[in-house]
Amino acid sequence: MGPSNADEGQGTSMSVDVQPHGIDHLAPLVTLKKNWAKGERQAFLTSHLDTYKDACLVSRVSSTQALDKIVNAYFVKFHWSLPHTSLPGVPPPVRFDGDGFEMLSAEEAAHKGQVIGAMKKTIYKWYNHRAKAAPALPRSKSAKKDDPIAILLHRLLGDPSPPKRRAGWEAWGKDNFQLLKGKFDAEFEAANGLEKNRVKECNKFKRQEFAKLSEDEKEKWSEVVRLEWEEAKRLIEERDTTPRLLEPADAQ
Repeated sequence: MGPSNADEGQGTSMSVDVQPHGIDHLAPLVTLKKNWAKGERQAFLTSHLDTYKDACLVSRVSSTQALDKIVNAYFVKFHWSLPHTSLPGVPPPVRFDGDGFEMLSAEEAAHKGQVIGAMKKTIYKWYNHRAKAAPALPRSKSAKKDDPIAILLHRLLGDPSPPKRRAGWEAWGKDNFQLLKGKFDAEFEAANGLEKNRVKECNKFKRQEFAKLSEDEKEKWSEVVRLEWEEAKRLIEERDTTPRLLEPADAQ
């Protein structure tokens, strides 16, 4: 997920011909650990959690759009140039012109893009963990195939193995296909396509349309499916390490 939508509200960055002085005075590019958000930052993210959860119930597109807005608001409140541990009221260590635009060297402008991009991924993980994490029901992976109770649990809980990891174009195609369906149907009918090949041709069409997206947009969807995959594996690991339920006779 790229940083292109995450610097609204902070003025327009201008990579101008100013005397560069490195980037040591700016927020470092670091990988933040679990529970990194403290104080005002935690309060801010928590205040938008319900908005993100509601967007997740609509579609992945809605959730990513909601995330973009939250990230934009985050950087309005917490300037990108300040480390995540900075205290409220600390002025940003960047220069501004008379109109309030940032005056950045080429090195500083590049660093800004990296910091915002990394923070957007970090905030996505923060919300994804809290919006999708749910308690898992324990079960045996060695249940007999002819056991009706085991079969019922299998249908209710799904397969114990991690789901197949989707490609970015698959996730994007699923969430956007209603917008593309008319174009695909017209092309498929014009080509006198065989009905048995519809699914294959549809997937080909999605890949072609996905290839037309910007690199930032494609990266965003690749990150979405990667985080989905990690979350699915984490839930399965938690389920497998949950203590087994007692047999009825032992529970009395």
